[in-house]
Amino acid sequence: MSIQIGDIAVFNHAFHDHYASLCFYAQKLVGDGAEDVVEDVFVRIWQKALRFESAVHLKAFLYHAVKNECLDRLKTSERSLSRDGSFARESGLTEQACINEIIRAEIVREIEEAVSQLPPQCRKIITMSYMEGMTNREIAQEMGLSLQTVKNQKNRALGLLKKRLPNDQFELLLLLPLVSLLEILPNH
Repeated sequence: MSIQIGDIAVFNHAFHDHYASLCFYAQKLVGDGAEDVVEDVFVRIWQKALRFESAVHLKAFLYHAVKNECLDRLKTSERSLSRDGSFARESGLTEQACINEIIRAEIVREIEEAVSQLPPQCRKIITMSYMEGMTNREIAQEMGLSLQTVKNQKNRALGLLKKRLPNDQFELLLLLPLVSLLEILPNH
């Protein structure tokens, strides 16, 4: 199935599906300015009205284009005006590091997608608990719920997520308060 980016609905769908994970990926490569990189890539594919063979082809193209844009920006930045070889070593941009960041970005995107499909109250409680690091008591106070209601909704949400996510992604969700999701997720 061919994907034509010149169609606004197709473009919006591609942007919505890939923006967050591409920002996460770009942020790991260039830090500040990651959102600008991703937006520039999307502007270019819109202007050129590119056609892709499949969703997989589109995703591969987007990651490759973001990586190249990040490398171009690093090359022109002050901290890496020295030789091309040294900029890659200094910034740690090996091919394997790029692949690892793509994998991490996609896992985070899949977790976000599963959380977004939860019932509203479950979604809010899981977000506050695992993504913002709040305690059950803090959530209960903020939402005006009993502590037991928060625990029940949290258990319900975890049960639904366990069914929707592969075991390794579910386990990562449970570890998020420990690894600080603020470092993992780009600002939306």
